[in-house]
Amino acid sequence: MFFASLSSVSSKLKCVKKDEGCFENGVFYPNGASVPNDNVCLECCPEILYCGCRYGDKVYKIGEEIPNGNPCETCTCHSIDKEVFWGEIACSYTTCPLPPPGCEYGDSKPGECCPEISFCGCRIDGKMYEFGEEIIDDDPCETCVCEQGDEIIETQSLCRRIECPIQEPGCVYRDRYPDECCPELLYCGCKIDGKVYDIGEVIPSENPCEFCDCVLDGTYEATSICETMECRPPPPGCEDIQTPPDVCCLNYDEIGCKTDSAI
Repeated sequence: MFFASLSSVSSKLKCVKKDEGCFENGVFYPNGASVPNDNVCLECCPEILYCGCRYGDKVYKIGEEIPNGNPCETCTCHSIDKEVFWGEIACSYTTCPLPPPGCEYGDSKPGECCPEISFCGCRIDGKMYEFGEEIIDDDPCETCVCEQGDEIIETQSLCRRIECPIQEPGCVYRDRYPDECCPELLYCGCKIDGKVYDIGEVIPSENPCEFCDCVLDGTYEATSICETMECRPPPPGCEDIQTPPDVCCLNYDEIGCKTDSAI
C-alpha cells in the first residue's frame, strides 16, 4: 500500500512505501519531517503590518487622534488588548465653563470649542448696561445702577429713591417738568427773626425812621432793603421838645412850634 504524506504541498513529491518517507528534489525526507518549499503562496497566515481603528474610509494607528469635525470632542484610537489586533475609538468631551455672573458668551469661532465672553453687564428692556452704568428709568425720582449679582448668569440693578427737600414756607417753586423729580426752587421770602416775609412785603422795624421791604436781588435771592428817613432839625425855640420813641419826625406845627418852612 502506498500514500503521499505531503501531496497537498507539492505535486513533485514521490511516494514511497509506508513508514519510509518522501523524496523531494532528490532528497529523502522521512515521514513527519518538514519539506522546504520556496512557494510563498503556501504560507498560512499573513504578517500583521499594524493594528488600528477604521473610521470612515481611513484606518488610524493606535494612539492616533481621529478628527471628526467637532472641536469640543477629542477621539483617539485605543488598543483593547495585547492579544487583540484591532482597536476601538474612545472620545472625550470638553465642557465649556459658565461665564462669570452677569456675562454672556458670543458665538464660537470656527475650529474653537468654547466661545469668548462678548459682554458683561445688565440687560434691561432689551438694552445693555455695563457694570456701574446708570440705567435709564421712566421714573425721574428713581436712580438705578447696573450691579453684578451673586448668582450665576444673573445681574441686578440697584435703585434708590430721590427724596425731594421739604418746601420752605414763603418760598416760590416752579412746577417740575415730566422728566424732573423735584420742583425747582425759584426764590424764598425774607426770613427775619424767625419770621418769613413774602416778596414785596414791608418788614417792620423797631426804628420808626427805618423802612424795610423784602425784595429779590439780581440772583433771585430774597433780601431785605431798608431806608432811613432823615428828620430836619427843630426850629428855634423847639429844641427841648422830646420825640416820642414810636415817632420818627415831629410835626412841630401840630405841637405849637412854628417854623418858617414845612418839614
